[in-house]
Amino acid sequence: MVYILLFSVMNIVMSGAQISKHYECADSHRPSMQGSMLLQAQKRLSGASSRCEPHSVVLDFHNSTLKHSNLGCLGPDTGACNIRYAHVGNVNGRPFDLVVTAGKSYQNHRASRNGLAGKFGIVNLKVGTAADFNFCFEDAASGQPVVLNSFHFSMFDLDEGFKTKERMYVQGFERFTLSEHSEVAVQKLDDGRTLFESTSFGRGCDNPKDPLQLDKNVTCKGASVDIRRRAVTFLFANASQFSVKLELKCHSKCGNSGRNFLFAGSSSLDRSCDETTTTTTAATTTTASTLTKTTTTTTAATSTTSTLTTLELDESCVLHEPSLPAIDIDAFYNTTLQLVQAFGNVKSVSGDLRVQHSSITPLTGLNKLTCIGGRLLIEQNNQLKILSGLDNLDNVGAAIKISSNPSLMSVEGLNGLTHLRSLEISNNSVLGHLVGLSGIEHIAEDFNLVGNGNLAGVFGLERLQSVGGDLEISGNTQLQNLAGPGRLESVGGHLRIFDNQLDCETIVRPFCARFGGCQVSDCEGQEGSVAE
Repeated sequence: MVYILLFSVMNIVMSGAQISKHYECADSHRPSMQGSMLLQAQKRLSGASSRCEPHSVVLDFHNSTLKHSNLGCLGPDTGACNIRYAHVGNVNGRPFDLVVTAGKSYQNHRASRNGLAGKFGIVNLKVGTAADFNFCFEDAASGQPVVLNSFHFSMFDLDEGFKTKERMYVQGFERFTLSEHSEVAVQKLDDGRTLFESTSFGRGCDNPKDPLQLDKNVTCKGASVDIRRRAVTFLFANASQFSVKLELKCHSKCGNSGRNFLFAGSSSLDRSCDETTTTTTAATTTTASTLTKTTTTTTAATSTTSTLTTLELDESCVLHEPSLPAIDIDAFYNTTLQLVQAFGNVKSVSGDLRVQHSSITPLTGLNKLTCIGGRLLIEQNNQLKILSGLDNLDNVGAAIKISSNPSLMSVEGLNGLTHLRSLEISNNSVLGHLVGLSGIEHIAEDFNLVGNGNLAGVFGLERLQSVGGDLEISGNTQLQNLAGPGRLESVGGHLRIFDNQLDCETIVRPFCARFGGCQVSDCEGQEGSVAE
């Protein structure tokens, strides 16, 4: 499904580009602030690539050449302190370069990562740091600034690690484009910038390969990742340069590591009409009422086929009628009556169930729901105290994430679940126990129990026998015992236990020893150690 909410504020003549008479990149044409001041009007939600922007200048990193790489004077080359992408675009037969410079605060983890990665530009940033980056277009022959009347710039793979979040601050764009059900959080700041922030965990194996082929899901360690949801595309106008601030927010003890930011010109979300793409999408339908509420919620009236094609359904998830492709419960829903009226008869959801930014207290109204084919996301609900209302749920085909619910005291209501794809319970400040998870026996991928400041024990996991991926128990500052998962026999990935109130000798070391040691533990006092 494609939602397009675009009220044009552009009043420019798109005639390709013009060469500035004076070379001084810092004082040449920057994009107008007009676009970022009208954020809601310019936001576009896209699920397809059928729409394109006429006369937009193409930025082509795939056919450009990395001529120089010494960002921030940190190498690997010497000389000018920048990255130069030669012949990244062409206007009226004249090629131009893209020159990227970094502010004084820039630090990297591996300078060798900076430059090109297939069809993408790439910048490496050290965890726990932030820096401003300036992107300047220069005529390839004369070195003078080149003012582009219209162009796209995209960022990809905005995801996060166990203890880091990727953030991007941008201003001056005419509009930005996100996919439907985007995993990128957006916030308008008082200083005129817009913050784009990751919300989902990611690995290197889920990176995109082609900016114009985002409709093809990536399989990473058995999980199907919709890479469109982690991308954002901007349209800029009448500018020879623009600035972006990148940040890797560190939660705790991130160590000496880094992450990569991928960028390109157009994408499947929003592109120039001069660019060719083989991307195809399924036919979709929308209703007028759905379009009206796009800026606040996706309602039960939404009809779409794209949701089904972007999620890998669990074979044991039987879709009983009445069924919906997805459910969004957000700020539009404030009362239980609204839930009952909208979803009271729904028995299955083929895609995601998202409860985010709502004022709901219980989830009564979903008590007939038995199956979710996609993800269960319960995030940032200030009034939600318990999960009652999901008591009949017995299957979730993809990840479960319960995060940043400041009033959540209990996860009771999920007792019917026995086998999960992955589970994250994080940053729920008053959550006291895990009794509602007493039915869980196997977790196929990762299990992260992170940053729950009131959690004293892990009672409720007595039936858990295996975790196929990583198991991390960290940042639970009141956690004093691990007595709950006594039947846990195997952890397929890394085991990390740190930043809790667990006694090293009596609890952490014996627990780690059951699984051959911990990759990270408090016993050694630093990340990367092994407790045996």
